[in-house]
Amino acid sequence: MRQTEQDIYVAKRILEQLPPNIRATFTTTQILALQHALARYRRTRHLVDIRLPIPFPGNGLYGVFLIGRNQRNQAVPKAKSQGMLARFTLIASILVGCGAIVSLSQLYRVLSPSIHNQPVIDQGPNFHPAEIPFKRNKQECEVSGRQWKDNQCIDDEHDPIF
Repeated sequence: MRQTEQDIYVAKRILEQLPPNIRATFTTTQILALQHALARYRRTRHLVDIRLPIPFPGNGLYGVFLIGRNQRNQAVPKAKSQGMLARFTLIASILVGCGAIVSLSQLYRVLSPSIHNQPVIDQGPNFHPAEIPFKRNKQECEVSGRQWKDNQCIDDEHDPIF
C-alpha cells in the first residue's frame, strides 16, 4: 500500500467512526484536507520525539527533544530570524553559564584557605593553656596527649579561636 493510499484509507476509517449525521456534513474539500493533514503528519514524524513534563508552579512546563529531517520551509524570513534568535540565546546561555562556573571557582579559591598556604602553628601569644574538664585522672589525660599538672588535665596547644 503506497503512502497516499494509506492516508486515504486512514481518512476513510476516521470518517466511518463518526456519527452519520456529522459524516454527512463533510464536503469533498474537507475530506481532501483531512487526507492532506494525515499525509503531512506522516511526513513530519521525527526519528526521536521525547516530550517530558517539568513540574513548575502554575500550569507547569514541558521539554521537547526532537531529531529528524528538517521539513520546514527555509524561505520564510520570520522562521530564519527566530532560528538566529534561538542560536544567539543558546550561545549567550552557554557563555553566562561558563562565566558563572569560572567566577564561582575563583571565589571558592579565594575564600577557602589552601592547605599549602596555612601558617605554621607556633605556640606564641595566641595559644594559652586550658583545663580539659572531662579528663578526671592522670591516665585519661596522658592517653589523650595532654599533661597532668596540679590535679588538672592541661592542654598547652589550646587556640582561643577554637
